[in-house]
Amino acid sequence: MLEVSPIMEAALAPLREAHVAELLTRMARAISSGADVTPEPWRRGADGKAARAGVLALPSRHDFEAETAGRIAHPVVRSRLPAAVAEHFSPIIASSGDPGGAPGGDGGGGWQGEDGPAPLVIGAFRWDCADLVLAPAQRGLDLAPLRRWFLEYAQSGVTAEAPDLLGVLHALEDPRPWPSLRAGSDGNSPTGSVALRIDFGSAPVAAVAALADTVSEVGAALAQLRDGDD
Repeated sequence: MLEVSPIMEAALAPLREAHVAELLTRMARAISSGADVTPEPWRRGADGKAARAGVLALPSRHDFEAETAGRIAHPVVRSRLPAAVAEHFSPIIASSGDPGGAPGGDGGGGWQGEDGPAPLVIGAFRWDCADLVLAPAQRGLDLAPLRRWFLEYAQSGVTAEAPDLLGVLHALEDPRPWPSLRAGSDGNSPTGSVALRIDFGSAPVAAVAALADTVSEVGAALAQLRDGDD
């Protein structure tokens, strides 16, 4: 597993812990009500195989499965971004040379990859609802590395993070147009900017460090991980 710097661990662990605590609480509540609970199962199709969707053809995971008297439910767990964490969160700049991350001050620096791949600027986000925003360099975006990253960290057994959980990513959604990523003094959004929604599930902070390393391979001029504030 990719080593995580103390800076990134200290900044992101509270974001993960807030969601994991809510997930475990909801599972415990279901168990107390008499349900048989399975943590983080794959979404499956009618054939019983993990269902793949979208242009990325990726599988995804439920938060948990609760079966009561033969009836199966898949509750959706949504966490909040703790106000105290968001207020005091300093953006992190993480690159392929330093995926562990370094403080980014006001978050304005390190966006242009003039001397190499663009670093990933990380702001505060909900662990279950983050947007990876990318603006392409001249050669365009190659999303295959992101697909590989997801498949690696969505597999159980890669990490051992918490009792009763698998330590896995839950979802990486297809790219959608993103109009508001700004670059340069004119404030214009680079043509072709996109956002991909990520549900980090119970995955460790190391998954974010690995994402920063992966972003260097996609051909982005600008890259940001932010809250998916619907």
